[in-house]
Amino acid sequence: MKGKYFSFITFKSTFEMILNVALIAMVIFLATVLGKKYYLKKENIVIPDNYIAKYNDKTHQIDVRALKASIDNGNQYTIVDLDDRDLYSQEHIPGAINIPVDELETRMMDELSLQNVIVLYCRCDSDSRSYTGLDILNDTFSNAVVLKGGIKDWKKVGFPTSNNFSTE
Repeated sequence: MKGKYFSFITFKSTFEMILNVALIAMVIFLATVLGKKYYLKKENIVIPDNYIAKYNDKTHQIDVRALKASIDNGNQYTIVDLDDRDLYSQEHIPGAINIPVDELETRMMDELSLQNVIVLYCRCDSDSRSYTGLDILNDTFSNAVVLKGGIKDWKKVGFPTSNNFSTE
């Protein structure tokens, strides 16, 4: 069947042509499935592009005003306070969960989801604890960002905080 279907490919038989087409289809299918494995994490994630500044190739930040505006517009986030339990109990961003950074690796699979953007924050001036958390999450969760300035910037612009002692 020389050149019957493709002028640049020569097949010895119809069977060989079918095998080659099946092989090509399988390669395309596997590339699609494996490719989705890497991009699946990014599906259904709402991160307004104009709100995020790239920190480097793997790391993203979100500004406190942008996060608040996005939450007010109905976007869902998983906000994670990476500080210890005592600091979290004293004050945290409303709706935030507490996973101390030293427990993040063991708790992340049970408590975090690919469905919402994960916003990490801390109380340190350089956001270093948040970036440590981001490094821990990056291999599994591509939907994590750092809240630039953490709870300090959140409070500085006058946004509300909660504590475990208040009655809500």
